[in-house]
Amino acid sequence: MARFGERRFFVRLDAATDAESAAVAVAGALRIDPGPELWQRALSLLAAAPAVLALDNLETPWHGDDQAGTEALLAELAAVPQLALVASVRGAGRPGRVGWTAPIELEPLGPIESEAVFCAIAGEEHRGKPELSELLPLQQGVPLAIELLAYSAQGNPLTNLKEEWEARRTAVLEREGGARDRLRSWKTSLELSIGSRRMTAEARRLLAVLAVLPDGIAQRDLAAILPDAGPSAARLLAQLRLAYFDGGRLKMLSPVREYVKAAHSPAAEDLGRTMEHYRELARTFGPMPGSPGGTEAIARLAPEAANLDAVIRRGLAEAGAARWIDAATSLTNFARFSGHAAPLPLLRALEVAQRAGDRRREAQCAEHLGRISLARSQPDEARARYQEALPLYRHVGAALGEANCIKSLGDISLARSQHDEARARYQEALPLYRQVGDVLGEANCIKSLGDISLRRSQHDEASARYQEALPLFRQVRAVLGEANCIKSLGHISLRRSQHDEASARYQEALPLYRQVGDVLGEANCIKSLGYIALRRSQHDEASARYQEALPLYRRVGDVLGEANCIKSLGHIALRRSQHDEASARYQEALPLYRRVGAVLGEANCIKSLGHIARARSDAGAARARYEEALVLYQRIPEPYSVGWTHRRLAAIAPDSSTKRLHVDAARAAWRSIDRRDLIARLDRELAN
Repeated sequence: MARFGERRFFVRLDAATDAESAAVAVAGALRIDPGPELWQRALSLLAAAPAVLALDNLETPWHGDDQAGTEALLAELAAVPQLALVASVRGAGRPGRVGWTAPIELEPLGPIESEAVFCAIAGEEHRGKPELSELLPLQQGVPLAIELLAYSAQGNPLTNLKEEWEARRTAVLEREGGARDRLRSWKTSLELSIGSRRMTAEARRLLAVLAVLPDGIAQRDLAAILPDAGPSAARLLAQLRLAYFDGGRLKMLSPVREYVKAAHSPAAEDLGRTMEHYRELARTFGPMPGSPGGTEAIARLAPEAANLDAVIRRGLAEAGAARWIDAATSLTNFARFSGHAAPLPLLRALEVAQRAGDRRREAQCAEHLGRISLARSQPDEARARYQEALPLYRHVGAALGEANCIKSLGDISLARSQHDEARARYQEALPLYRQVGDVLGEANCIKSLGDISLRRSQHDEASARYQEALPLFRQVRAVLGEANCIKSLGHISLRRSQHDEASARYQEALPLYRQVGDVLGEANCIKSLGYIALRRSQHDEASARYQEALPLYRRVGDVLGEANCIKSLGHIALRRSQHDEASARYQEALPLYRRVGAVLGEANCIKSLGHIARARSDAGAARARYEEALVLYQRIPEPYSVGWTHRRLAAIAPDSSTKRLHVDAARAAWRSIDRRDLIARLDRELAN
């Protein structure tokens, strides 16, 4: 301020189309009278004392017909002693012949600043409103878009503005007289860049395609989207600031994309090529998660999730939608194993198949929706989908689809500890898999029958089933099935207190899960390693493992795994006599178990709350908790835990006759699973 005083000059160049008109605009800002040697008089005035000259919208004359003349004019200004030359340029380019210092890049506004700009125009009464918190993020911090949105909110309730935005999108960003003023119209502002003399036909083509892709375009895909011109067109769009590069992708800010999508449709040939590119990505990489290369497939698809959704939905609206239904179903494993929460077009595909009377594809869509629901701990939704698909598969004579649905209904029953129902389902599906020669389905059924035996503490039977399934999985190179068998054999070793053997099994399975991109399997192994550490009283190690597994379960939406981790953190607190912390963890896990119908987990939490009551010398409360848990263990049934619960009730029995009843019941439960070691221990400790 002290250096320049009043000698600060601002020049608008948005109407200057060449060097001559730019010189006239500068002279006008300096208030120099028209006449001969106008430019020389302007330079002399600027040189008379220290001054700052700000050239706004310099890109207008620079991108005009006389670029060389504009750069020469700038060179003369830069040579004026004591003149600080500042310029604003739409886009990333900088005129030559001037030694510009590092440019100042204008970044989008943050949430706080965005709200402040909006409320300064629209009124403070809008601050903190939920509708505003929905509208502002859609502007992605672009100051002009926020400002124009705020003017539309004047005298307009935010509820109405939100509905107007949903109907008209960026057409809302318009003030009276906006057709002539870039600062009053989002359309006018953007069309200045889109209509720039620097814009090429290829860049316009890429601009229109980019607008239909919410996730932008990966740099590796540019050549496929726009052959021979993709990278150069992308560079130009970035220089004009109509797009930007971020993490190896070319993207558009949301308000730019919304306008371009409405105003500039892509050419049919470009759109068709783009859609086929993403359909091929879905077809190639979608089925791979859960098999070798799954991790790489997930990494390839995850950044494209919104693009795949948009492209497939567009394809489903066209004639001949069958291949787009197939593209939607091909993404099922991606949704199951990655835990990616992006919207998927499978439900829309189901509706299209139903309207077309395509029963086979209708069944496939319903079954695949069931798979996703089951992976996301939505068993009721999954059951309904499988029951919807089953008669359709039978109608078209698709035995493999029929077997898959029956087996999946068994999986739901198993998750709910309905072991007899689950066993019946697996035994019904098994001959169907053998009938069609599907070794993978056969192996999965055998492995699942092993899971039932494991849940019932029939360890020898379970081990035999896993050992029977393992070579079948290896025969068809089903790495996921192999990993599941190895992990389950680890569970048997863990139940037998063979901790080194169990740890070795989990360490063997863990890289297999990571190889196929199965986040849930990875989480289960990590959690089990935490359980071994807990059994060894390595509490810090156990806690670290559970804390590592917990976000993985949440990422894939596995409520049961989440509940198990929380419960186990409660066990650690209990071991450390942190009873309030332990109780809080069990109370947090309990509704999660109930939500997914996991009776065993529910019973274990209630039993642990009984442990806390017993540690606090509250025998009455402990008995109530143990008896509540016992009913659940007996319902499953789970003889191992039934026996232990009777043993604990015997230890706090109010009289000798009640104690004897519990001892006898514990002995009977363990005898049913041939646990003579536990019976002998019981006799030593409590029989007398």
